Amino acid sequence: MRWLRARGKRGFREAVEEAERILAGRLLDCPDRVSRGVEALDLVGALGHASFDELRRFTTWGDKPDQARWQGALAYLAQETLSVAVDEASLLRIQRGTLIPLELSLLGREIPLPATPTGMVSVVRRALGTPQLPES
Repeated sequence: MRWLRARGKRGFREAVEEAERILAGRLLDCPDRVSRGVEALDLVGALGHASFDELRRFTTWGDKPDQARWQGALAYLAQETLSVAVDEASLLRIQRGTLIPLELSLLGREIPLPATPTGMVSVVRRALGTPQLPES
């Protein structure tokens, strides 16, 4: 993370902006996301802080052939989240009770960060309590 190696005013400003994105679950909005790629923490942060409309938008990300596998995982998990949240109030309860605590556990390395999109799907589905797919 950039904030570990920030130097000078510009580096400090960039570090603060990244820290704010982490706290707001907006790592997907990071300017260098394309070059650094999407990671597990980005996904759970996005799910944990997204509105109903943003989750609906995320469900379309997996439809584009140029999207990375992580973005396909986000599309799938956004759909899973929408399937258990019937309205904004239930989405907020799920986010506060499940997704944000999961994000903090991943950030604090209490739960190891999955190295693959499939691993992240399993971690989030387990947290949401949605049925697990059989192992293939």
